[in-house]
Amino acid sequence: MRQIKYATMSTRKGNQVMGILGSVLLTGMLLTGCQSGEALAYTGEEMVEKAIQESNKPVSYYAEGEMTLFEGEKKTESMTIKEWYNADNGNNRNEIVTPDTGKSISVNDGQQVTVYEEGGNTAYTMESLENEAMQSSPKDKVLSQLERMRSTHTIETVGKEKWLDQDVYHIKATPSDKDANSLIGSQEYWVNAKDWMVVKSKVTSGDITTEFAYTLLDKSPEFTPDTFKLNIPEDAEIIALDNMGPQTITIEEAREALGQSYLQMPAEGFDQVSVEMYEASGELDRNEVSINYLVDGKTPLSLSIFKSPGDDVQDGEFGEKVTVRGQKGDYMKEINIISWDEEGLRYSLMADQQGAQTEIDQLLEWAELLTEERE
Repeated sequence: MRQIKYATMSTRKGNQVMGILGSVLLTGMLLTGCQSGEALAYTGEEMVEKAIQESNKPVSYYAEGEMTLFEGEKKTESMTIKEWYNADNGNNRNEIVTPDTGKSISVNDGQQVTVYEEGGNTAYTMESLENEAMQSSPKDKVLSQLERMRSTHTIETVGKEKWLDQDVYHIKATPSDKDANSLIGSQEYWVNAKDWMVVKSKVTSGDITTEFAYTLLDKSPEFTPDTFKLNIPEDAEIIALDNMGPQTITIEEAREALGQSYLQMPAEGFDQVSVEMYEASGELDRNEVSINYLVDGKTPLSLSIFKSPGDDVQDGEFGEKVTVRGQKGDYMKEINIISWDEEGLRYSLMADQQGAQTEIDQLLEWAELLTEERE
């Protein structure tokens, strides 16, 4: 009888699989049909292009593509991708082939996502996301990404071009401050002028550049009953990933997990929503506590705490050097987060203003309110 193991996403192998799942979900979501056609890109605060036509239904497709990663000018990794997507029920199949690791096959049949790695003869399973989420508008995803970058990037419509014999709009987002250590570098998207499918992209983060392009796209595919089935060998190891989420714990249990007392936001003005713990093994091998708050009942705020890893918090490639509570710290504007080490613990404080950028001064002010006793 085949044995099924249960695992958290803290393992190295789990992280690799989530990388595969991430690629699968990303490419699938970008290609899913759109809901409406509005402006695609912005110059400053105004939309400058309204040429995308309306399409009310998701699009089924079969596609082939290539993804290449570069570190500087050096190509470090490449992969070929095949995708099948059924817009009627949200089912999808992806096959990713890399020279080093071989083929990985992922199938979402609406009930379960299964990833099988041929090289390791290992399969990973997890409960399927809601199909409604899989069929969400790629237009919303593109515009949401551009909206998040609006305060830090200059966004423009470069022009109308051709890709796979289709009209596409070339959209480019360039960091406004070229001297800043931006986590989110320049990004380019080539979007189909009729249905909002992203058929090509180029994303840069630091020295890493990822290029992706579809080389074949069939929007009238024929599926068979076996298209969205995955036959796993009897001798394959199967690892269930459904237990990958965090554990809900108490403040006292958080103290035990960290092995010492820690700082938290005061009760006044900061409603505690939840306390969660992530257990990591392998290279990380740590417990990470995350406390979620609502500031004045409206602004989500998250405080992350784990044992200081020993490196300098300011050694990272990205972010701005700041001083937090008298300690050396790091600030990443794109995701509204400050990080610093204090009394053997690493703290990260991140705010979500639902689209608005939280000023660094506000984060620093909140950090000063941290206390050992929540009263």
